[in-house]
Amino acid sequence: MTNDKSFEVTLPRGRRLTVRVLDDADASTWAAYADDRLEPVGVARLVTRSLGEPAEATVTIEAEYQQLGLGKILFDTLVLSALELGFERVVVRVGPDSWIGETLLHRRGALTRARTSTELTLEVPIVDGPRTLVTSRPLPTLTRGVRPIVS
Repeated sequence: MTNDKSFEVTLPRGRRLTVRVLDDADASTWAAYADDRLEPVGVARLVTRSLGEPAEATVTIEAEYQQLGLGKILFDTLVLSALELGFERVVVRVGPDSWIGETLLHRRGALTRARTSTELTLEVPIVDGPRTLVTSRPLPTLTRGVRPIVS
């Protein structure tokens, strides 16, 4: 099955990327591709089980593309996907020194689920409606191809 859900982003230093949803039976998965790469430079997954539980978000960015805002864009895309699926909370695991972890930790209603020397696990309410959770960057409207996964 092919999916036509995608959008373009321009990162600092003029780096243009295409972000598109991938077909994945277990999660909503988004991948960011640079023009000169066959493999994605960033991948974001949203695992959803039931509306009574929070969605689980993970984002991985290649070292060369870190600190350019791609992680924020992919994370916000996951949050928007979770919101459109009807989820009110998202669980995210980040490094203990992650700026996004610190930002989310200070959000009203955020809960620390676990903290180790290598990872911080947070449960964060989605309170912004269609607005982004941690950036002011506008996001596309996601209406096709994103579906809840029930296990």
